[in-house]
Amino acid sequence: MKLALAVSLLLLPFAYAFEYLVSVGKDETTGHSGIGFDPSVIYVQGVGDVIVFRFNNGTHSVVESTYENPCTSKGGYDSGVETLPPSTPVDSAESPRRTVRLNGTDPLWFYDQASGQCQRGAVFAVNPPKDKSPAQFKQNAASDPGTSRPSASATPSGSRTASSPIVATPSHPTKNSAEKIVAFGLTALVGLIVPCTMYL
Repeated sequence: MKLALAVSLLLLPFAYAFEYLVSVGKDETTGHSGIGFDPSVIYVQGVGDVIVFRFNNGTHSVVESTYENPCTSKGGYDSGVETLPPSTPVDSAESPRRTVRLNGTDPLWFYDQASGQCQRGAVFAVNPPKDKSPAQFKQNAASDPGTSRPSASATPSGSRTASSPIVATPSHPTKNSAEKIVAFGLTALVGLIVPCTMYL
């Protein structure tokens, strides 16, 4: 009984994990295919939250960087390059996706390396603190010479260690994901709690 209750309490945060859908290669002000991420900033709720990157037409990749050097890879998460024909509709259900699970709520910084548009504002921030504004992050990008664009054959990479703020999942998630939905849902919560209450 105590073991089942302990396991349920340990998994409880994951039952309430949120999923954030972020479009890559989409102008967040117009909603059309373009430069940047939509949204370009998110504030995650907690450990276990998931970010799903959905790729739009053109050549794009999501690469982890730093606030000070937004257009330079820090050697962390790299989605790999995705290239879609210009005829691909914006936010198509068939667009490739990459998903990452967060191990914490620390600030994270990313840019679209493959598009070569980082300096023009193709950056994305997670939980930026008050002293590191998204606006200044974009200004930093404008003056960062950055790293060279990857080849089209670049493959996904990412940290998978317990201490990393990100756990990369290379496979594409289900196509019917919605922004900020409960990732595991109440079904998982009920499935964990009901067996425990039977022993109380």
